[in-house]
Amino acid sequence: MRIARSAPKTKAVEEVSREAVYVVMAMQDEAPEPFKERSLESVTMKEFVLWLAQLGGYMKRKQGNPGHITISRGWARVSMTVTALEKGLLPRPEQL
Repeated sequence: MRIARSAPKTKAVEEVSREAVYVVMAMQDEAPEPFKERSLESVTMKEFVLWLAQLGGYMKRKQGNPGHITISRGWARVSMTVTALEKGLLPRPEQL
């Protein structure tokens, strides 16, 4: 996830699976309205990692950048859903 700092404008779908981007977007507090307006290809790595960290407890205050613990906690929350989507155990959403 270092790419989020070194090349923050990189598209998230180039670095992680489309399923991972979809699940992280869907789990955001702003969903479903902003979720419907955004395409998966428009999400940058910086946004993806920030959203992932927020799922892990990062609170976007004057804390600086999210650390590896909050990013790991966020990934732990979404990883089972991502795996289920990738293996076909859940119905594929239209956006994928």
